[in-house]
This record gives sequence, structure tokens and C-alpha cells, in this order.
Amino acid sequence: MGFDISQAETRYRLRFDDPAYADLEVVCRSMSIGSLIDAVNLMPTDDGLPDPATLEAMFKILADGIAEWNLEDSGVPVEVTPEVIRDLPLRLNLAILMAWVSSAVEVEAPLAARSENGKPPPGLFAETAASSPSPPTSPTPT
Repeated sequence: MGFDISQAETRYRLRFDDPAYADLEVVCRSMSIGSLIDAVNLMPTDDGLPDPATLEAMFKILADGIAEWNLEDSGVPVEVTPEVIRDLPLRLNLAILMAWVSSAVEVEAPLAARSENGKPPPGLFAETAASSPSPPTSPTPT
């Protein structure tokens, strides 16, 4: 039996620094390396915004990546589609995109317990011990 990648999907509940989006809830799917590269290329630079074709790509990337949100228009829930995202304010689209990229590349803290003797913490390799070789050991002087 193989590994089913669909079972490993991570979802990210985005956090927004801008108080204007305090009530906005957006949950995004995992981001592939290809999507990450595309998303980073969409971010504004000192030279300004990307060309129109690249911006069109942003709408599709966001629509594919957003799993759910609580966005409403006059009390009516708003569907997640490239067309809807295209009509949202640019500032909101960029806030979602930047929060998604930040969440996707963020390292969770705290990290596992530190090893004081140069060996992995007990139990670190317990799940794979039967199928994986032991980590190499350093020769000790005699």
C-alpha cells in the first residue's frame, strides 16, 4: 500500500496583522513548492506590482488555496472563486496571500527537546526503527 498524499494535507488558519481584518477568518490548504514560488513571485516589490497576467494567476492560486472563509457581502456568504477574488480589494487579496505564504513557511515552535549528548532524543526514531537503519555513530577514541 502506498502513501496517500491527500491524507497528509495541512490546513492553515491565517492570522492578519491589520486590525481592519480582525474578524476575517480564512483557512487555506497546504501549499506546494510550485505554488509557493508562484505566490512569492506575486508579492509586491519595490518596483511595484506584477504584470496583469501574473495578477490573474494570483486569483486562481488564491481560489485553489482557500478551503474556507467567513467573507460576506451585505450579510450574504461569498463563494471562493477566481472571479470573486478578482473583484475583491487588492489590499485584501495581498493580505490573504502574504498570510498564507507566511503560514506555509513558518516553523512551529517550540521545537523538540534538545539533545545534550549529540544523540537524538529517546523515541525520535521509534516509529521508523523497524524499517530504517540506525543513524550513523561517530567512532570513539580508544
